[in-house]
Amino acid sequence: MKTSSIVTTSAWRSKAAVLVIATSVIVPSAWAFKSDMPVSSSLAQSVLERLEGGNLVSGQDPEAFILPSRSEYTAAIAAITPDVDRAFPWLMPYLQGTAAAAAPLVEAPPSPHFQLFVPRGQEFLADYALPVLESVGDHYQKVFAHRPRGKIRVEIYPDKESFSAASTLSVETLERSGAIGICKFHRLMILSPAALPVGYRWLDALSHEYTHLMVNELTSTKAELWLHEGTARYFETSYRSDPPEYLTPHQRNALLDAREKQTLIPFRRMSPSMVYLKNQEEVSLAFAQVSHAVDVMIREKKLAGFRKFLDALKKTSFALAFQSVYRLTPEAFETSWKVALNKETWERSRGALSDEVRFEALREEDVVGASAESRLRLGDRMRQRGQMEAALIEYDKARADEPDNAVVLLKCARARIALDRKDEARELLRLAVAKNPNYGTPMIELAGMVGDKEAAGLLLEANAINPFDPRIHRMLGEIYTRLGRSEAARETEIAASLAP
Repeated sequence: MKTSSIVTTSAWRSKAAVLVIATSVIVPSAWAFKSDMPVSSSLAQSVLERLEGGNLVSGQDPEAFILPSRSEYTAAIAAITPDVDRAFPWLMPYLQGTAAAAAPLVEAPPSPHFQLFVPRGQEFLADYALPVLESVGDHYQKVFAHRPRGKIRVEIYPDKESFSAASTLSVETLERSGAIGICKFHRLMILSPAALPVGYRWLDALSHEYTHLMVNELTSTKAELWLHEGTARYFETSYRSDPPEYLTPHQRNALLDAREKQTLIPFRRMSPSMVYLKNQEEVSLAFAQVSHAVDVMIREKKLAGFRKFLDALKKTSFALAFQSVYRLTPEAFETSWKVALNKETWERSRGALSDEVRFEALREEDVVGASAESRLRLGDRMRQRGQMEAALIEYDKARADEPDNAVVLLKCARARIALDRKDEARELLRLAVAKNPNYGTPMIELAGMVGDKEAAGLLLEANAINPFDPRIHRMLGEIYTRLGRSEAARETEIAASLAP
């Protein structure tokens, strides 16, 4: 494995403030900076807070902080004065490491509000990332009546090592916590989905990171971490879904389990950063909790009340702003939120895949229970012998154990396709898609069995998870050709570039 050349120290890495988990992110809020970032004075703290709030002024504030958001890392390093170096001793090594990691990135043609930098050979990501970012910005301008000034810098890094250098999170932390993105120094960074064998919701991650930047600006960085995370997670799909799809079936299961076992994570444990939680399972539960809490807040005071609360944070403390709008202290609200959670009557899913970020290939034994797995293996042996009816019997036994598991449902569907029972297979694939929304393979399989309009939607969903699967672009090219759409040639070109 190639080692990053970033100039850094383990002490600096331990001060990481922000990360993204699957479709969720830990933000560089003022709360996180006050707890994590080494600052030498209240003036230095003010610089960091105003930086994230988008309020630094060229000519008045340190250029070393302003220039990186303009893609000028080398100039930023040169702009570090002795006073700035004393106030921020970590800044020089951070900028040197980030400059080295970002140097190989290629700038895409800019959109009206964003500068996007992608790995060489992955330029096609801009075809999808920039329209989504613009759509997110347009949507939030309507929802929050606010849009950041100027162009926002967005960076997509090709591998864990380069992303580690830019994010300040060690590779070990990335793997343990599932960190794949960051909003820091008023710019957005994510890990390329090519670095994960099954991908992840990378477009929603960009939306999530932009939400953090928006909240920092709307609140002058005064949102506590649990609210920052809950807001970003709750709204990250709102540009494409009304109401937002902020909980997966697996996360609903996790909330129900934690409610019954009384293992909910106190909001105070989430600060200053969710990176300090034990593992991806805890982090996913934490995001489920706080996004549901934001849902409760919006249900109680509508979106107008929630916006009023965020606006109040510019003028007063978090506790006083919360009290003024919700008539509760934040601590009392956490208690009332648990009451609201107790009233939820969600249906449990059985065997739905977790939302874990997978840096290694998906292994059947990791996502299927022991009983179902043994039946799948027996079914596989029958299939390899050409005994498809016998294989289907074993696959269906596994489905009885885990009826919502995407891997099980795929095998059941493929066996039915081989036996010319396509209507049954189609319904099983629809179930696999509904119960496992972060796994793209069932979407691609189903796209081959439905009409062009539905198939195009499924393929774009799969592309929002793993855009490096050439089948997606080949099939989209064929569909767009039949529909007479201008995107056909581009999709065919992308498919050819990705083909083995």
